[in-house]
Amino acid sequence: MWRGLGLAMATVVAALGVAAAAHGHGPGHAGAFDAAGAPALGATNGGTVFDRPLTAVAAGPAPVTTATILSVSDFHGRLNPTTFRIDVEGQKFSGAAYLQTYFKQRAALAPNPPFLVTQGDAVGATQPVSGLLGDRPTIDVMNRMGFDADTLGNHNFDDGVANMRDLARQAAFPYLVTNLTNRGGQRLPWTKPWAIWPVGGTRIGVTGAINEDAADLLKPGSLGELRVGKAADGINAAARELRARGVNTVVALAHVGALPTKAGPNGPTGPLIDLAKELRGVDVLLGDHTYWQVNQPIIGRDNQPVWVVQSVPNGVTFSEVRLAINELDGEAVGVAVDQFPTTTNGITPDPEIAALVKSYNDRVEPITEQVIGSSTEPIPSSGTATDETKQGNVVTDALRAATGTQLALYNTGGLRDALTRGDRDASGNYPIRRGDVLAMLPFNNQMTTLTLSGAELKAQLENGIGEHPTPSAAFPQISGFSFKWNPTAQPNGRVKSGKLADGTPIDFSPASRYTLVTNDFVATGGDGYTDFSGRLTYQGDVEDAVIAYLQARPGFNPPGPPEDLEQRIEEEPSLAG
Repeated sequence: MWRGLGLAMATVVAALGVAAAAHGHGPGHAGAFDAAGAPALGATNGGTVFDRPLTAVAAGPAPVTTATILSVSDFHGRLNPTTFRIDVEGQKFSGAAYLQTYFKQRAALAPNPPFLVTQGDAVGATQPVSGLLGDRPTIDVMNRMGFDADTLGNHNFDDGVANMRDLARQAAFPYLVTNLTNRGGQRLPWTKPWAIWPVGGTRIGVTGAINEDAADLLKPGSLGELRVGKAADGINAAARELRARGVNTVVALAHVGALPTKAGPNGPTGPLIDLAKELRGVDVLLGDHTYWQVNQPIIGRDNQPVWVVQSVPNGVTFSEVRLAINELDGEAVGVAVDQFPTTTNGITPDPEIAALVKSYNDRVEPITEQVIGSSTEPIPSSGTATDETKQGNVVTDALRAATGTQLALYNTGGLRDALTRGDRDASGNYPIRRGDVLAMLPFNNQMTTLTLSGAELKAQLENGIGEHPTPSAAFPQISGFSFKWNPTAQPNGRVKSGKLADGTPIDFSPASRYTLVTNDFVATGGDGYTDFSGRLTYQGDVEDAVIAYLQARPGFNPPGPPEDLEQRIEEEPSLAG
C-alpha cells in the first residue's frame, strides 16, 4: 500500500466483421503515439499525495518508477462529440478522435507509456453510429485507441449475454470482472479476474467488478443465468491473489458510482465510497455509473487509504492517475490524480481515429440524417433529472397519442441525448432528425399498456421520486395527468394529490382504475418500479411512436419548462406529510 507522503485531498466535480488489431496498450505505445503537434492541454484540478516532485522521490534511497493510468467513465459509445453542461451550454466535448488527441498528449508527458482503461458501459445506450451497427464500431474504435482493460456494467447486457460475449471476443483488451459467474459459480470464459502489467522495473495488478444491482437495471432475463456477487468480495479476493504472486500495487475498476454529498463539504457519498471502505490491499479504485466526478482518498477495511477516482461520463472528462512505485518491493509509495475536460474547441482530432469513426458515420447517415420533424424550441437532454423536462413531455405525449391511454409514464434514465442539435432550418425552427430520436431512445424499448389502480399508480410515482433530492434515473416523466408532492415528507408518503388532464381528481385508492402506457423496462420492474409482467399488452417500438408523433407535428411547440409552466410535476413543501 502507498505510504509516507501525507494526504493532500482535492475533490471535484451486427455483424460487421470488424475486429481491428490493437496498438499494443495505451496511446503511448509504438504505433499509437505521435507526439508531433500535441496541444498543450491543462487539467482543471489535481489531487495528490506527493509532497515533493517525482524526481525528488526517485532520488531517494529506493528506485521509484511511475505507472500512469488514463480512465474514462460511462463512455457509452460516444464516438462523435457530445454536448454536456459544465461551463458553457451547448459546448461540445468528447468524441473518440478528440479523446485520442488528449490521451496522446498525456502520454507524451508520462515517464512510462500509460495504460488506458474504462469501467463498464462502454457499450449499450450508445450513439446511433454504434448502436445501429450492434456496437461493433465502439469495440473497433477502442481497439484502435489502445484500450488495455474494461470491466462490465449493466448496459453491457442491454442486448443480452450472447451479444456481450461476442463483443468481448472482438475486443483486443480483456474484460476484468470478479463478481460475475455462471449458475454453477464458474468464471465466464470471456472474462478474466485480473491482469498483471509491467511498468518500469516492477508490475501492477488490475481487477474489476460489475455493479451488484445490474440485474435490477436491465429487462428481466437480460443476464440469463449469470449471477452477480458482492463487488468487495470479488475485488478483495483478486487483490489477495495478486499480492500472493508478488504484485503489491493493485488497481480496481468498478462499475459503481458516487453520489453528491448531503452533508456539506465532506465529499461524495454513495456506493462507490461504501465499496472503497470495504476493500483490502487496493491502492486505487476507479468508479463509473453515476454522473459525479470524484478524486479523494478513503480509508479501506485494512486501515490503508484507497484513492477513489471517477470522471464525468461519456468522456466529457478523463482522469489521469500516477502511481509512484518502489521497484524493490513493488509497493505504491504515492498517488497523484489530475482530471481534464475534453472540450473540442481548438483541438485537432486524431486523424486515424477520425477516419475510422467517419467510416461508420458514412454507413448510418442515410438513416440518421433524415429530418422527421422540427421544434420551435431546443429540446435538451434530460440527464438524470429531478423535475419535469421537455424531453420527457414530448416522449410521454407521443406514447399516449399512439396508444390512447389516459396516462403515460417514462423513466428519465431511458432518455439520453438531446432531441435537437442547435441548428435551425429556413423557418427558424430546430430540425429533428431520425438519428436524434434514436440517440435519445437508445434502448429499443417497447410501448406497454396496462390497467392499474390508483393505489398502484401512486406506488409508481412514489418510487420515481423516492431518491429526491439525489438525481435519479427513475424520476418519472408523465403525460395525461399531473401530481403534487412534498419533497420534505418521508419516502412513500410524498405524493399528495393528482388530477387528470381534464381536471378530474385522481383517486389513489385500490378501487379506482386507469389505463397507462410506459416502456417495457419500467413495466417489468426496472429502476425499482412495480413488475406488472402478465398484465401487459405490447404496442410496438417507442422510437417509432415518437417519430410518427413528430412527423405529424412539424414546427411544434414542445411543452415543458421553462417556456411552458405546465407543472405536470409540482413540488409543494408546505404540504408536510
